[in-house]
Amino acid sequence: SDCEDIVRNLFHGRVPFQDEYLRPYTKREYLTRILTNLKHNHVRAEDYHRSISAADLIAMMNPSLGSNIKERATFHYSLKQYRLAISDLELYLSTNPEAQDAEEVKRQIQGIWATIATLN
Repeated sequence: SDCEDIVRNLFHGRVPFQDEYLRPYTKREYLTRILTNLKHNHVRAEDYHRSISAADLIAMMNPSLGSNIKERATFHYSLKQYRLAISDLELYLSTNPEAQDAEEVKRQIQGIWATIATLN
C-alpha cells in the first residue's frame, strides 16, 4: 500500500510497517499526544512550570500514566519542590505497584528526603 511505501522510504526499511499505524486515535489519545509534545517542548526550553502544567492536564485525562507522573516528579525536583516530587513518586508507586523500577524510585524518594534533611 501507499502507507507501507511511505514508512519504508522514510525509515529506509529499518522500521517494519504495522497495521496499528493506521488505527485512528481516540480524542483522548490525540489530546494526550498533543499535550505530551507540548510538555517536551517546555522541557527543552527548561520551562518546568509550564511542563508541570502540561503534565497536570495529561494526568487529568490519564491519571495512571506512570511515565507522566514520574516526569512531573522530575520537574518538581528541578524547581526544588521536593515534597511535590516525593508525592508524585509515591503516587507512581501506588498506581504502578508492579513497576520494574519500583526499587529505583524508592531510592530516589530516600535521596530526596536526604536532600530535604540537609536544608533543615
